[in-house]
Amino acid sequence: MTPGLTVWKCQNCGAAYFPERYLCSACGSDRMTTATAMEGTVEETTTVRHVIGQPDWQPRRIATVKTDDGPRILAGLLDESGPDDRVVLLQEEGAPHARRKA
Repeated sequence: MTPGLTVWKCQNCGAAYFPERYLCSACGSDRMTTATAMEGTVEETTTVRHVIGQPDWQPRRIATVKTDDGPRILAGLLDESGPDDRVVLLQEEGAPHARRKA
């Protein structure tokens, strides 16, 4: 896993997005640059217990995380983090993951 999560920031107004946007919904600019969100705060969690068509599926915890850069993301949890916990962000093949900050 790679530390941090790639987010896209508007060069005109600074609004941040995940996943990538081609136009800023705040100001309409098409000038985006990448940045790395390193941390965030868990807002809520849930467990995905079943996926249709996946007979060997193992339950997985996911969370809505508000990144310090602004966007809210859905991330796979790598530990028992819960609401209001500070987490570090990681990515694997573009997929966001989070674990409690040490």
